[in-house]
Amino acid sequence: MKRTLLSFLGLSALCAMLAATANAASRDLTPFSEYKPAGENAPAANRVGALVRAQWAKDAPAGISVCGEFVAGSSEPQAKILFSADRAVKDFKVLALAFESVDENGKVSFAVKELYRLDQLAPEHPLAVVTTFFGDLPNNGVSYVGEDGATRNFAVNVSGEDGSLVLTEF
Repeated sequence: MKRTLLSFLGLSALCAMLAATANAASRDLTPFSEYKPAGENAPAANRVGALVRAQWAKDAPAGISVCGEFVAGSSEPQAKILFSADRAVKDFKVLALAFESVDENGKVSFAVKELYRLDQLAPEHPLAVVTTFFGDLPNNGVSYVGEDGATRNFAVNVSGEDGSLVLTEF
């Protein structure tokens, strides 16, 4: 009886694996080489505009004069970030972020605290911010009012690929 039951279960498992393999083989697959970077592949409403950039201050090109500096905290290790704009943006804010939740679609929510504010971040006036990165979740952010009048919020992340800074809209 046990042997018959085990044979039946084994045969059922084999049939299920064959059906799954046949189903997978009938799908159209896209080679990785044909994928576009996320910014180009994302729906237009989700694309991050290039109005504000963040980079490590030590990586800034020679000759850039920093017109302001804000020290967000004194915790170690400190990092200096240079925020610059391609075109002037209004109501630029440096934010402290605290993780709150993730919804069923993977969208992260943060508690936001304003640390510093500029009426305008202009291309000729980049801002240096001294801050600390704690752990893997973003704890630093910025916001500004875009050309369309909407406030845009970004978390400042460190890329796991090359260590550069990445702004992720939330």
